[in-house]
Amino acid sequence: MKNKIIAAALLLSVTIFSAGCAAQKGQNQTEEAKKYTTELTAEQKQEDLDYLYDTISKKHKNLFFKTSEETYKKKKAELESKLSSMSDVEFYYAIQEFAALAGDGHTNADIDDNRVSRYSFKKGLPFAVAKFDGLWRLLLCEESYKDYLGMVVTAINGVSMEEVYDRAAVLISHETDAWLDSKFSNTINFIDALNYLGISDGMDSISLTLTKEDGTIIEQEFNALSEDEMFSASIIRYEAPVPITGNDGSYYRFLALDSDTLFIQYNTCQEDEALSMKKFTAQVKKELENGAYKKIIVDLRYNTGGNSEILNPLTNLLEKQVKKENTELFTLIGDSTFSSGIFNAIDLQRIGAVLVGTPTGGAVNSYGELGIGSLPNMPVLFSYSTKYFELIPDYQGSSLEPDILVEQSFENYRNGIDNEINYILNP
Repeated sequence: MKNKIIAAALLLSVTIFSAGCAAQKGQNQTEEAKKYTTELTAEQKQEDLDYLYDTISKKHKNLFFKTSEETYKKKKAELESKLSSMSDVEFYYAIQEFAALAGDGHTNADIDDNRVSRYSFKKGLPFAVAKFDGLWRLLLCEESYKDYLGMVVTAINGVSMEEVYDRAAVLISHETDAWLDSKFSNTINFIDALNYLGISDGMDSISLTLTKEDGTIIEQEFNALSEDEMFSASIIRYEAPVPITGNDGSYYRFLALDSDTLFIQYNTCQEDEALSMKKFTAQVKKELENGAYKKIIVDLRYNTGGNSEILNPLTNLLEKQVKKENTELFTLIGDSTFSSGIFNAIDLQRIGAVLVGTPTGGAVNSYGELGIGSLPNMPVLFSYSTKYFELIPDYQGSSLEPDILVEQSFENYRNGIDNEINYILNP
């Protein structure tokens, strides 16, 4: 899926470890972030668990829409019986699993980076994987492991990747398989998570089973890294050309792919302070007037949400363009398209856009509009949904499905070919 083009560059990014929009609010790590040294008492853990459950059960729009109240209470009682023996990091993952029970991608819990440095709290593993053609490949690692980049990862400590995936799912707040795919790598590259899931045995290293292109199987040990080691490590990624249509980190941009095709990328439902959406739309309007474009592509593959109304000026312009000039309109979606990004995709589809790509990370009809809380003792932020959004009544399925399914193959990825763009330019 297309977000995998950038997934490998993200191991050391703070924001990738949040399970959706939830814990991202107010979670940019600061230089003042403190090392975690606290050992919580069982009473403090109980206070945190009570506070989390009381808050989300009262303030979530419908916490028990997928997991029954009885199941939630049973899980809470199970955790309570273990609090005195749980380490703080085990309790953290227990809290994450407890929030994820909701089955709502917006209801989750994660480290508050403004209160504590996450790498002083849990140890990272210097690798990241991405899924191509149904297989997980090593796309990022510490330099000493560079010879393994691009290889297929089939197991961790002898546990198949299929089983690792199934176990990791309990820690990932998700409502679609696509969102689970997109968050999988950044869950399993913490050794503490693997310990919690029973995939690792408390040691400071893991063994990856890797398969080369010729079928040769390799077992390679990867050592967990402390905070200082993590930020001093030489992390490298699989070398592949990045297409001009990849995520460049901007809020929004446009460029001509050829004389017939205008490409517009919208990466976050926020307004750039340096360039308002109104001014950006005026620039796009001028470009359309000066050109003779037959196709317009709007890329939402990396858009995880924000304020869905930001895009309205551009959507209105494109609606007029499609009606007046009979221009073909395409919208690209993928497993990182989430929350308000889906709102925008549906709006564009309603004005005539053909959806191209893979199923979205977020659901079409789902809970959202975040409420945010902070645990009294553990440095954790949590979120919960306060509204229900029915974007398409009686929609069958969870993800917004593309009109035309186009997945990124590893062969094209390694050659810098953007499959979705290639399909539209060369149908």
